[in-house]
Amino acid sequence: MEKRVSHYNLDSIKELISANQYFITQSARQDYFALGFNDDKVLEIIMSLINKDLYKSMTTYHDNKI
Repeated sequence: MEKRVSHYNLDSIKELISANQYFITQSARQDYFALGFNDDKVLEIIMSLINKDLYKSMTTYHDNKI
């Protein structure tokens, strides 16, 4: 099921990153390292996002409440 509302407030996420109050899961880190990214690049990408980039979210097949 497709939803047209992002789950998280992007400005809040950026504020947490700016304040160095975030964590990156090991799973996420392994995945982006495998794609050739490093921590700094991923944070740079997140900080460059705008709300328009988060135009929809997709429900998981396992749980439609997510």
